[in-house]
Amino acid sequence: MRAERGSWLVPAIAGLWLVGLSLGARAIYHFSTDRGTTGATPERWPRTSALRPAATGATAVVFLHPDCPCSRASVHELESAMRMLPLGARVIAVFEGMGDGALWAAVGTSSIERVLDDGTENARFGARTSGYAVVYDARGALAFRGGITASRGHVGDNMGRQKFAAALQGISHGDHHPVFGCALTSEPR
Repeated sequence: MRAERGSWLVPAIAGLWLVGLSLGARAIYHFSTDRGTTGATPERWPRTSALRPAATGATAVVFLHPDCPCSRASVHELESAMRMLPLGARVIAVFEGMGDGALWAAVGTSSIERVLDDGTENARFGARTSGYAVVYDARGALAFRGGITASRGHVGDNMGRQKFAAALQGISHGDHHPVFGCALTSEPR
């Protein structure tokens, strides 16, 4: 009789464990694929921007939150795309603050220009999520907007990086890709 009373306990615990495991995996999946928001990205280089476009080639601007763990993945993808950077092109990383300075220092070892922003440039370019990137061609027309990672914190070949690189090289125009990352301040402080 005693064995019959406790016989439901092990299957019940196993069932609860499986439900918990499933819910945890689902939460992780949704977090990693949850798209960030974007504002209205101008079709032409904003004249009011303090950032200056390249004189003869495409210009890329990537917006980064220094404390967002996904920003490291975006910088990695940016550096991978820069291996195919054409002559005359310019890449600018706009940081929303310095954070602990580690990401700022890491970007400083490459040929990416770094700029500190108080939210003004974020607002001008429609950036609301860390990792948001735009590419404008040599004539100042928008050629790409969106993210360059496949999901939050994802490093590896993906359509965002490919579209970004193609826009920098002048191969494609008007492409976009979802952006994944932490929220940026879109208003000047």
